[in-house]
Amino acid sequence: MSLFNELKRRNVLRVGAAYVVSSWLLIQVAETIFPLFGFGDAPARLLVVVLAIGFIPALIFSWVFELTPDGLKKEDDIVRSQSVTPVTGKKLDRMITVILVLALGYFSFDKFVLDPARDEKIAEIAAQAGAEQAQEEARLGMRNEKSIAVLPFINRSQQQEDEYFTDGMHDEVLTRLAKIATLKVTSRTSVMRYRDTDKSIPEIAKELSVATILEGGIQRVGNQVRINVQLINAHSDEHLWAEIYDRELTARNLFAIQSDISKAIAQALRTTLTSDEEHMLEEVPTENLAAYDAYVLARVKLDSLAKEDLSLAVAQFTLATQLDPDFASAWAGLCQAHLGLYSQSSDRQYFEAAEAACNQALTLDDSRVEVHIALGTLYRTLGRYSRAQVSLQSANYAKAEQALENALSIGGPTVDALIELGTLLAYQNRLAEAETELLRAAELEPDYWTGETALFSFYYKFSDRPDHFELAARHAERAAALRPDMAASWNNLGTANFMLANYGQAADAWQQSLSIEPTRTAYTNTGLALYNAGSFKAATDMQLKAAQIAPNDHRVWGRLADAQRFVEGESEQAATNYARAADLARDLLEINNQDWRTLGMLSIYLARLNEGEEAMTVARRAMQLSQRNPETLFYTALVRLSEGQTDACLTLLEEAVAKDDYYRFLIETDPDLKQLSELVRFQAIITPP
Repeated sequence: MSLFNELKRRNVLRVGAAYVVSSWLLIQVAETIFPLFGFGDAPARLLVVVLAIGFIPALIFSWVFELTPDGLKKEDDIVRSQSVTPVTGKKLDRMITVILVLALGYFSFDKFVLDPARDEKIAEIAAQAGAEQAQEEARLGMRNEKSIAVLPFINRSQQQEDEYFTDGMHDEVLTRLAKIATLKVTSRTSVMRYRDTDKSIPEIAKELSVATILEGGIQRVGNQVRINVQLINAHSDEHLWAEIYDRELTARNLFAIQSDISKAIAQALRTTLTSDEEHMLEEVPTENLAAYDAYVLARVKLDSLAKEDLSLAVAQFTLATQLDPDFASAWAGLCQAHLGLYSQSSDRQYFEAAEAACNQALTLDDSRVEVHIALGTLYRTLGRYSRAQVSLQSANYAKAEQALENALSIGGPTVDALIELGTLLAYQNRLAEAETELLRAAELEPDYWTGETALFSFYYKFSDRPDHFELAARHAERAAALRPDMAASWNNLGTANFMLANYGQAADAWQQSLSIEPTRTAYTNTGLALYNAGSFKAATDMQLKAAQIAPNDHRVWGRLADAQRFVEGESEQAATNYARAADLARDLLEINNQDWRTLGMLSIYLARLNEGEEAMTVARRAMQLSQRNPETLFYTALVRLSEGQTDACLTLLEEAVAKDDYYRFLIETDPDLKQLSELVRFQAIITPP
C-alpha cells in the first residue's frame, strides 16, 4: 500500500485538515476577543506559534494512534479487519464540515459586520490623528507664521545689580514688538520661566507655540553698552538675523537700539509696518538715563504683588517722574503701583495718589497703551469704591470701558487690556461678556500668569456657573504651576480648595504662601480654615498676625472675634473686636454703600453685639443688593440663628444650597451651625443628593 493511501486510511489527512481549519477559526476569534480584555498583540502571536508547533505532533499522533470504542489504541495493536478508521473518518468529515460552516459564518460576520465598524474606527482614528497633526502644526506655527517669543536676555555684566537693567531692556523690546499688529508676541510672564533653561530652541518654541525665538545678552560697562541679539527659526534652529550693538550708554541710544531690533525682526519675518507703527517704534519716552534706570527697576518690581516690591516700585516710579516730569509711562506705572497697594490695604491715600498719577499720564501722552490700561483700572476701581451712588458707579464703569477700548484700538488686542476689560465687565454683572474677554485673553496668551489669575478671580467671585469653584481651582492650579514663586498663586489655590471642601489641600497651599511671603490674605485664610476645623486658639493666633499686617481690614477683626468666642476667657475681647470690625465696615460703606459683601459681614458683627434689629436691616439690604446671592443668604441665616429663629435660618440655608451646592460644605463645618446637627431638616441640607 502506498504512503498516500495509508495516510488516508489512518485519517492523517483528515486530522490535518481539521487541525488547520480549527486553528484558523480559533485565531480569528482570538484576534477579535483579546483586545476587549486589554491584551496586546503578544498573546495572539503566542497562540499562532503554539498552534503551528502543535501541527506536526497532531499528524504523528493520528498516524500512531486510532480512536476506538474502547479508547485510544496504537495502530500496530489493532487487527486490520477490526479497524474502525472508516467510521472515524466519516466523523472527522462531519466535524470538518461543521468547522467550515462556522468558519464561513464567522467570515461573513467579519466581512459585513466587523469590517465596516473597524473601517469606521480606523477612519475616525485617522481623522483624529490628522486633526491632532494639524493642531500640532498650527501650534508650532508654519515657517511663514509671524509669531515670536523673546527669551530673557542674559546679563553679561560683572555687576549683579545690572540684572534689573537687562530685564528692563528685555521688557522694552517686548513692548515695542507688541505694537506691531501682525506679530504674535508671547508675554514676558510666559517667557521668564525659560531663564537659565536647558531646553533647546525647538522645545521652547513648541511649548510656546511660536515660529521664531529671539535671544540675546547685554553687557553694561561704565558709559558703554553692548547688546547682541539673534533671531532663530524654531523649526530649523537656524539664524534668521543677528546683530551686535556697541553704543554709548544714553537713553536715546537705548531706545534707538530697541527700535532697530524691532524693525529688523519685522523685516526678517516679512512684516510691513504701518506709518503709525513706524512712529510708535521710534518713540523716545525719555532722554534722561537716570529716569529710565529708575523706571525699568520699577517695572520689574511691579510684576510682583508683594507689598515690599510694590512700595519699591512706587519709590522708583516717583524718582523717574521727578527726574523727568514729562515721562508719561512712569506716571502710568506709578498709578498702577499705587492701585496695587490700595487693593491690599484699602487705604484711601493710595487711591488718591493713583488717580493723580493716572490723570498726569493721560495729560502728557494719551497715545500710550499703558496709560489707557492704567486709566481703565483706575476708573474700574473708582466704580467699585466711589461714593455710594449707582449712577456715579455706572459713569465710572463707562469711563473705564471707554479707556480700555482706547487701549485696544491703539495697541490691538493686548492681553492686559482684555483682562482688565473682562474684570470690568464682571463687576458690572455682565458675566457672559466678561468670561468671553477673559478667555479671549487666555487664548491670546495661554501661559500668562495674570490671565490665569484673572480667570480664577472671575470664577471664584462672579461666575454663576454650577462648576464655578472647580473652574476657579483649575485656573488657580495653572497659575501656581506658572509662578510657584508668587504668594498670591498659593493664596488663590488654597481659597479654591477651601470652597471645594478640600481643607487639607487648602491649608497646605496657604502655608506655602506664608513660606514665600507673610500676607494678610494667607494669615486670615489659614485662620479661617483652622476656625472651621475647630482649632480656635490656633485660628486666633493667625488672625492676630493678619491684624498686624492689615489693621484697617474689618474682615480680620471680625474673624478674630469669631474665633475668640470659642476660646475660654476671650469673650470680652471678642466683643471689643466685633465693635472694631463694625466701625471699619461702616467706614468702608461710607465710600461705597453698594458693597453687599461688606453689608453682609457687618450684619454678623452687629448680631454678635446683640444689635439684632439693625443686623436684620443690614442683612436685608445685603440680600437686596446682591439679588439674594448665596453668600448673603448664609450671613442672614447666621443672623437669624443668633436671634433664635431656627426655622427662618434653615429656610435661608436651604435657599443658599439650592443656588450653590458648594455652600453645603460650609454649612456642615461652620461652628455656629453645629447646634443644628441633630435636626432632620439640617441633615437634609448638608447631605448631598
